[in-house]
Amino acid sequence: ETEQAMVTKWLDRSRPLVRVVAEKLLQEVRRTPGGAPSLRHLIVVVPTAQSGRELRRALVEASGDGPARAIVPPRVIEPSRLVAPPEGSLPEAPRQVVLGRLALLLTDPATPEAWRAATFAQGVAKGRLLVGLWRELESGGLRAEDVAAQPECFNSALAPEDERRRWQEIAQIEQRLEADLAACSLTTSARLRQAAIANP
Repeated sequence: ETEQAMVTKWLDRSRPLVRVVAEKLLQEVRRTPGGAPSLRHLIVVVPTAQSGRELRRALVEASGDGPARAIVPPRVIEPSRLVAPPEGSLPEAPRQVVLGRLALLLTDPATPEAWRAATFAQGVAKGRLLVGLWRELESGGLRAEDVAAQPECFNSALAPEDERRRWQEIAQIEQRLEADLAACSLTTSARLRQAAIANP
């Protein structure tokens, strides 16, 4: 076995990071046996699925016109993919139970008004929106509570105080759902992933 030294490369902070990364990656292009330009030998870890999509688009744009535009992309993954799925992850059936519990929770008068549901069916619809948001956060090893706890995310005109309040409400629902699941000896996959990342 051979050991490879870790190399740190500092990128240009005066330009959009995704474009700088795309240009750096294009310096690592190899050729497939058929002669096509490829980055498939690389693994790129991005914070979220959305940033992965942006990177793939930036690669196409940075490669310019001509044959290079048909480049084979690198493997783009989120941090959670570097951690083996922890034992106790919820299979599909309990996930449906979790959505049902969340729907009931959203019909509770104690739920913030913006997320409160008048009926169970409405609770399921709103619950699916929340579950989608939590899955997107989970891909970066985050929970809504982590976002709400970052005041620097809400200091600009693009993210005013009411946006921070919205995240705090989502974090409150998240905490109540986790407490409800804990009473049934269940844990959200986001919690399990954070525990696995903390103790790899």
